[in-house]
Amino acid sequence: MDKNSSYDFRSAKKAFSRVGIALIAFFVATIVAQYLFVEIVNRFFPTLFKGGMTYTEMLIVSSATMYLCGFPVFWLCLRNVDRFPADESKCSVKTLITAFVISMTLMYFGQMLGDSVSSMIYRVTKVMPVSETIALISQLNWVEALIASVIIGPFFEELMFRKIIIDRTRGFGEKISVIFSALMFAFFHMSVLQFFYAFFVGLLYGYIYVRKGRMLYSYILHAVFNFFGSVLPLILTQFADYDKLFGAQSYEEMYAVIESNIAGYGAVAAYGIFSIVLSFVGINLLFKKYRTIRFERALFELPKDSEASTAFVNVGVILFISFAVLYPFLRAIV
Repeated sequence: MDKNSSYDFRSAKKAFSRVGIALIAFFVATIVAQYLFVEIVNRFFPTLFKGGMTYTEMLIVSSATMYLCGFPVFWLCLRNVDRFPADESKCSVKTLITAFVISMTLMYFGQMLGDSVSSMIYRVTKVMPVSETIALISQLNWVEALIASVIIGPFFEELMFRKIIIDRTRGFGEKISVIFSALMFAFFHMSVLQFFYAFFVGLLYGYIYVRKGRMLYSYILHAVFNFFGSVLPLILTQFADYDKLFGAQSYEEMYAVIESNIAGYGAVAAYGIFSIVLSFVGINLLFKKYRTIRFERALFELPKDSEASTAFVNVGVILFISFAVLYPFLRAIV
């Protein structure tokens, strides 16, 4: 890259395109590893999964292939791309709590958008969009979900989408880098149900990262976010029988079910009320903090009218977005 120029379209487009290619390589390596694993098991241990894999075994296999095979390939694709890390600074507990509350509001709003778009897609295609990740996590016990969605998942996702991707695109503009990483993060989930809230919280985590320069803060936010959004609901299901409650034939029968386990259903109700209150507080904080958003000028800042085309109109990104959209749809109809 020409260090004397204020921006370099060719180098910038190449860097963004390389990210798209690296993400495709991640999924290809993961899919190939999973295929080889199944073939090896079927050939040498034909009775191992004779009755099919349990959800726990599926989690182990998917996690191992993603993070032990897919991630190294992703890293190799990007290791030689120039880095532009942000300066490190401390983040207060108050700031982290504020960011968490805002992230929960973004999640609820994003979920509503995802559900609405999923319904529209179903009406048009008669194919109901699903999230394999949500489906898998919902079948695990809370300890397994804790390890997968609070400890391991957030670490690798923050490493990929904040640390690695933003560090390699921030030099062309902090704002476009944050938007780019958030959009790639959303498509990475390959689910309409998760797309919008992943994009919204990705913007928040990306902004925290470029302002504080440390992945630790976005990782903490991501981990706590997943705990409240995924693990805590699983824990609460142990205290309340939803099938029995919603299977009641009348209000009197429903009241009787609740009275038989007031503590359990009370905990579920408390979680629901807490979530509603949190969302209203988050809306207030979001509008208040939005006015304080600032982006520093980058070393090779792209012109505003060229940022989007440079970041998104390139071979790698177009191929990755196409893959992220078509792959789950093809799996759903095959």
